[in-house]
Amino acid sequence: MIRQPAFLAHARRLGDVMREVMNGWKASSPMVGDVRGLGPMMLAEFVRDRGRRSPPTPEETLQIVRQAVAERRRRHARRPATATASACCRR
Repeated sequence: MIRQPAFLAHARRLGDVMREVMNGWKASSPMVGDVRGLGPMMLAEFVRDRGRRSPPTPEETLQIVRQAVAERRRRHARRPATATASACCRR
């Protein structure tokens, strides 16, 4: 299945969307030190200090995740009922 052209094209589109969103996080938050990955296998590196690339403590990491979840919930609550998460990746 993963070698089928439609699957690969979808993975590529999904990865492009993820990279764009996550690079937006990097541009707007000093806590995101780097964004990297391939296709939909993306990763955001959290840091305390972007210049020194010092990692956050476990408590700080938990706070980052909680803030991200809360923001996602706020945005999702404002979406029209017809919008879906997969709509961004359709042709």
